[in-house]
Amino acid sequence: MESSPKDVNGSLRSGEECAGDRIVGQAPADRANSRPTPADPVPAASGPADRVEAVPTSADTTPNTDPAATARTNTDPTPNAKPASADPSPNTDPAFGFPTTTSPAQTLPTQDSPSVKWASRATLVTFFLSGFTLATFLSRIPTVRDLLALSPAQMGHLLLVGALGSVLWLPISGPVVARFGPRNTVWTGFAIWSVGAVMIASSLEARSPLALAASLFVFQAGTALWNSTMNVEGGFVELLAQRPIMPWYHAAFSIGTVAAAGLGAVAIATRVSVPVHLLSVAAFSALAIVWAGRNYIPQPVIDCLANTDEGATARTRRAWKERRTVLIGVMVLGTGLMEGAANDWLALAMVDGFGLAPATGTLALALFLTVLTLTRLISPSLQTRVEPVRLLRSLLVVAIVGLLLLALSPWVSLAVIGVAAWGVGSALGFPSAASALARDAAMAPARMSVLSTIGYGAFLAGPPVIGYIAEHVGYRGALGFIALPVLVSVLLAGNLRPEDGR
Repeated sequence: MESSPKDVNGSLRSGEECAGDRIVGQAPADRANSRPTPADPVPAASGPADRVEAVPTSADTTPNTDPAATARTNTDPTPNAKPASADPSPNTDPAFGFPTTTSPAQTLPTQDSPSVKWASRATLVTFFLSGFTLATFLSRIPTVRDLLALSPAQMGHLLLVGALGSVLWLPISGPVVARFGPRNTVWTGFAIWSVGAVMIASSLEARSPLALAASLFVFQAGTALWNSTMNVEGGFVELLAQRPIMPWYHAAFSIGTVAAAGLGAVAIATRVSVPVHLLSVAAFSALAIVWAGRNYIPQPVIDCLANTDEGATARTRRAWKERRTVLIGVMVLGTGLMEGAANDWLALAMVDGFGLAPATGTLALALFLTVLTLTRLISPSLQTRVEPVRLLRSLLVVAIVGLLLLALSPWVSLAVIGVAAWGVGSALGFPSAASALARDAAMAPARMSVLSTIGYGAFLAGPPVIGYIAEHVGYRGALGFIALPVLVSVLLAGNLRPEDGR
């Protein structure tokens, strides 16, 4: 039988079959046109999975003229052997169409199957919730600062403690996802985040900066595990869908942040307390994340897709030694810092830099996030017209211009144009990197943990550094310094191209 077709990185494509973690052949529709050849003989019958390939399926209408194959078929010592396509799969999940256990020959869902579509919707919901829950707290930073009478340096300390929670969790996220699967891991990450949200509400009621720092540590630890997992799940769905959809998932994240920023502005205007606001969002998100996890790609399909015997920890160590993977992570350092710094400091920069009201400063953040989201939504269409690396570099240059306008302009109107340009340029860094590193399903969790450690590390740990700089040059001037790492990202963007040039 001809060998199973693979994608450019060696992973199975949708519609193919495997047994456990071994490939056993093509999907029935592909097998109909496949004949044994002397160069690629039918394997000897060593078990039920191997014998499947010697039995013609209902779709195989071409007479078999290979005497050896015919003899093996007629003398098969297991009379009850059936084709893989005939397996009734009694343990199929009726809601999604995925088998809940691994049958002798696991068939991957096709790119347009309902199961892939539901998994994609669930991934969109997860990204939306991640952005919504993160920006819910960030939109209330001006209120938290005023409530606790914190200086820029003190705010930087608080955010840095929270970032440490993320940095400690991100390196181990790859092995955790590979060991327990995206569904269980994203639920665990959300549970940790929820505990942190309750702790934040309690610390604000007690007016305790120290308790708030500990709360942010737990809060961001859950966020880190959750965010890394959803990118791995998105990579698996993208592999099965066989088309670039990662920018849309990150657009859903941005839509969540826009919605949270708008809701935050309303909460500030109507004097809703931060604890009530945060806990209400947590209750709503709990119901949504449970639904989303139940619609994820089940672990048997992921195991089939990855098709590897290498341990999760070994894969993670190997990923950290891959030059291309690490350089892509460094590239994302600049793009992640752009988005993270906007979430943390843009509202304050507009309030303190131009004397605007807190609600108006939050609306500036909403503008940034809206432009970012729209750019991500149209990016798949743009990538069909412009080579992806060239497109990314062009957008990063636009971001540099926007950052400098915001930092140096004496007029609010020109600064607002800078905010919009900054949002356009921040759109494609992480989505492009995630798509590039998720093409190999076996290595996707490991490489995504590297990307998340560097990228989300910059997203979360970089903004506190901006706070320290702001102590000396102000918030707007500090944001202008981000142009330097973004320039490095421009230089490293070429690493997104596959190493084989395809």
